[in-house]
Amino acid sequence: MKSRSWIAVTVLTGLLLGAMPGGASAATVTKSQAAKVTKAFKDLLLALDKQREDADDVLSAGLDEQESIYMNSMSLAEKSFQNSVSPVDLKFQTDRAAAQSILDNAKARFPDVAQVRVLVNTLMRPTLYKCPAPFMSAYSGTMMIKRYCSNYQQQPTGYGAEDWQKGDIATFANWDNSINNDYDKELTSGGVIPLYPAELLEVTGLMGSQPKVIADLTAAYNTKRSSIVTKYNTSKESISKTLLDAQTSLTEEFQSQIDLLDSQQPAVVAAITASKRAEKDYASFDKSFVTAYQFNENLIQLTAIADAPVLSTISTLGFSTIVRVTRLAEQGTAIDKKYTYKSALVFNSAVGKAFVTNSEFRATLRFFQSGYLKLLPKGTVKTL
Repeated sequence: MKSRSWIAVTVLTGLLLGAMPGGASAATVTKSQAAKVTKAFKDLLLALDKQREDADDVLSAGLDEQESIYMNSMSLAEKSFQNSVSPVDLKFQTDRAAAQSILDNAKARFPDVAQVRVLVNTLMRPTLYKCPAPFMSAYSGTMMIKRYCSNYQQQPTGYGAEDWQKGDIATFANWDNSINNDYDKELTSGGVIPLYPAELLEVTGLMGSQPKVIADLTAAYNTKRSSIVTKYNTSKESISKTLLDAQTSLTEEFQSQIDLLDSQQPAVVAAITASKRAEKDYASFDKSFVTAYQFNENLIQLTAIADAPVLSTISTLGFSTIVRVTRLAEQGTAIDKKYTYKSALVFNSAVGKAFVTNSEFRATLRFFQSGYLKLLPKGTVKTL
């Protein structure tokens, strides 16, 4: 049986008794007094509905408040993140741009300082040098191209070719740091001499060092920014979890209240029905109410057993008991349609006390009796 625990009994009793005037001194219950009991129970049902609405309002307000807290927290986290990451981004962009500018300037200067004078008739590493445009050879008196140079295969055709000659001016094609040793060997071989040795040393030094400077800057920046982003993401996850926990708590509390109201509502509806039926025998209202309330409980329980799957109930109660229960449920249903106090009394007697003596049912019945005790004349409530 679903619990009907009256956790809100103080509030509900106040609502119930607040609708009832003080007990009368007459020896019997009047029709109007009985009707006031029914009205009080109806007011109690309305109060339950109002509590449901209030619970819904509290939930909505709570969820809105938590959403507002969440948005504010997220905004503060975003602001903190930007305050932390923006200076890091700006410094990296500035430092990297400066380092890149140094590298770009060095590369731009390289062609102007990369010239060497050939001191021998045969270069050891001719592919390190640019292929010059076709030229008038001092030896042959015809237009020639150099035989060996960096892009020899792409040179124009139709010309004769000659080797590098002593006294030629050659220009390094590029400066590849991966083969730096080749340049060093070439410069120290005695076969060439730089025209601008100091400038060449400076430029090639920068072309060699600046890529590492940029790589180191990028690595340090990525590490620092990653740490800030991780902290930011952790903060957002914490804020989201706080919101989820708060929403869960509010929803669970709301559902708990709704479950309580749902468990109480059928009892109040049953009390209203019992009170309406007791109005017909208002002179003995208390006995009539108790009989009607017990009748309702007996019918509910019998119907539940009769409607249960046959196999599951036969194994527990036995076939003959199931037949008897089914017949009683049918009789109760017929009485319920044309209710009278006497027929309900006979029905309750036939069913017995199995369903109306448990502590939960008795406590609920006493709750309602305690309510109308304050309304009805003294001495007329004798079953409490």
